[in-house]
Amino acid sequence: MVEPTPRSNPDTKLPDLPELIPPKKQRKFKFSKKMMLTGALCLVLLLSGGFLIWHRSEKSSNSIAQTVNPVTKLSTNVKTTPSLAEQAAIEIYDVAQFQSKDMAMFKSPITVFGTSCDSSGKNCDKPAYTAADLDYYKIGQTTASQGIFVMTNRDKGDGGRQYLFIEDTPGHYVIPVKSDASLSSSLQNNTSQYSWINDLAAALSPNYQLDTKTSLPVLSFPTFVNLNGLHLNIPFQSGMLLPHGLASLGIFTPYANTTLPIMKKIGSSDGKDFYQVTHRDAANYKVVEIYGTVKSTWQAAYKIDDPIVTNSEPLPVDWQSGDDTNAGYSAPVTGCGSPYGYVIPKGVTATNAPVIGTTKDGQPLYQLSPSSGLFDELYRDYYDAQSEFTPASLRDLTKEQFQSAHAVVLSKNALGEYMVHERSDMFIGGGCGKPVVYLYPTKKTDVSVKVDADVKISVPHYDSRTGWQHVTAYPSGALTYQGAAYDSLFWEGFGHGPYPPISKGTVVGQKDVVATIKRQLYAQGFNAKETADFLAYWQPKLPKTPYVRLSWLTTGQMNILAPLTITPQPTTVIRTFLDFEGLQTPVSLPAQSFTRPDRNGFTVVEWGGLLHDSSLQR
Repeated sequence: MVEPTPRSNPDTKLPDLPELIPPKKQRKFKFSKKMMLTGALCLVLLLSGGFLIWHRSEKSSNSIAQTVNPVTKLSTNVKTTPSLAEQAAIEIYDVAQFQSKDMAMFKSPITVFGTSCDSSGKNCDKPAYTAADLDYYKIGQTTASQGIFVMTNRDKGDGGRQYLFIEDTPGHYVIPVKSDASLSSSLQNNTSQYSWINDLAAALSPNYQLDTKTSLPVLSFPTFVNLNGLHLNIPFQSGMLLPHGLASLGIFTPYANTTLPIMKKIGSSDGKDFYQVTHRDAANYKVVEIYGTVKSTWQAAYKIDDPIVTNSEPLPVDWQSGDDTNAGYSAPVTGCGSPYGYVIPKGVTATNAPVIGTTKDGQPLYQLSPSSGLFDELYRDYYDAQSEFTPASLRDLTKEQFQSAHAVVLSKNALGEYMVHERSDMFIGGGCGKPVVYLYPTKKTDVSVKVDADVKISVPHYDSRTGWQHVTAYPSGALTYQGAAYDSLFWEGFGHGPYPPISKGTVVGQKDVVATIKRQLYAQGFNAKETADFLAYWQPKLPKTPYVRLSWLTTGQMNILAPLTITPQPTTVIRTFLDFEGLQTPVSLPAQSFTRPDRNGFTVVEWGGLLHDSSLQR
């Protein structure tokens, strides 16, 4: 699930709902007159005592309610592991059933999603989503015939939002918070990316409520899976709907890809089936991803737990030839998110990929043949991606030096596949390019900022364990940190969350690119200085092709890709991220609308963009 634009609404309290329990059949009894008189007397005594107890508890609870944050208070209502009976009381369909009727989850207008501007940056007073933008699917039922549904707008193309809900009684619905990782986390955190949950509760129609106790384990995926020696882990716990069955398997399908995924089943575990999906099939390699599924209705993305991927941390290796380096290694990545898939080279065999070294854990590493097409492709990537951040000793290497430096190595997984690994200090391979964070408190404030990302470069220096601690921020946006002055915080690297698919945007001619960016940044809430800073950095990096595609990630999508934890909690958070592409001819894709929030209270603003430095981007 992708979060709505965060807004503060401290006065909205979430209801403490009862656990979802299948209705029980009622037994009929006959009462005698004696029994009725005795019962009436007992009832009078009980009501008298109950009133005194209620009066005292109500007085006590009112004083507590004035001091306890409603989200923190609700977190204590989450119960422990569900019973086996609760786990067994769910039937998930083989294929989700589309519901043609509008189930009216939200009030109108849908204020939880904010307002939007059109692609020109004008008309900014319309709801970002209307009821017509939301689809409803029935994915199963309980043994008591209570329907299980999903509301989604994934086919609308902005990366998608979804909410799971259950019809506990006819016409009344509950959203099981514990079955959604982001909603569940919101009950246990009090940071900026979670403050929107109160707005969600306020935006629901009267017949919808948040349920903090019920969970649906059948739709939960194990954190770690071992498929015959293939070790997998799940970085993002929430499952996602497969609205079109296995044909919609995957979360990284680009907007131009209209073909069905190429997949094969690789095993089953814990009642879940696991598939390997070919995301891209190129001349010299293919990119594959792994997904767990519940039948053909529910999915979650998994990563191979690969000990070779250490990123910037050294990988000790006993090399048989070449340089004696212990640099870190990364998988070629997509966008600037967590790399779920992996790259399999084509044409590699035991005869043309000899062992070149062994890790301290005894895993052999293989050398890619310099005569292969993939070697040439990777060498070009390395050469094109050099920047001021590439160490001087590793710049402008010849092919022989490139190979001797172990710039690219292969490992083999439990499926018998070779996997490509790139030396992390020689390849950028894409990434979150210069996300810049501005802080605007209402008064001089001590602020701490942490980003859930693998930060490669930062100004000022970012501590990977604690982030930026004790930044002095002023209402003007001026910052001081460790004795130096700054106007923003800058980081560059890879978010720990998934990079969303790009399916909306604006295609403009070269002469209109800068003007369109200015309008669209304004439509998202950026001021003149922030827009000028953005263009100063990104305008030289934009394609010079006849046409350019401009697609923006939203605040909600960035909160999944690279969540920010900020103390004290901001009132307003505005984040954007530009994904762009140079085109020789225009393409048709859905237009993107924008949300322009009001800057209320302590405001945090961030912009960034996608670095394009690797042909192996997925």
